[in-house]
Amino acid sequence: MTWTDQYGDDVPGDLVLLPDIEKLTPGQAEVVDLATWYEVGGTLCVSAAAIGFLSEDYIETDGTNIEQVCFCDHRYDYVNGFHRR
Repeated sequence: MTWTDQYGDDVPGDLVLLPDIEKLTPGQAEVVDLATWYEVGGTLCVSAAAIGFLSEDYIETDGTNIEQVCFCDHRYDYVNGFHRR
């Protein structure tokens, strides 16, 4: 099964929740920030492989309503964690 986002681009099948930033080194946090983020039902996700399997919190989805989050909306800090602007 191939999922697509709102642009018609393929979505990885290994989506996981964004990891807890407090458990990441600054370098790991940068890897997560630079990966392509997706929003599934209001939850921010990323490909497990793209972030070096830093999160193992896989999500259940039927592949509908997956939206790619614009890179300019990525934001993280150690106070607020990862989130959209």
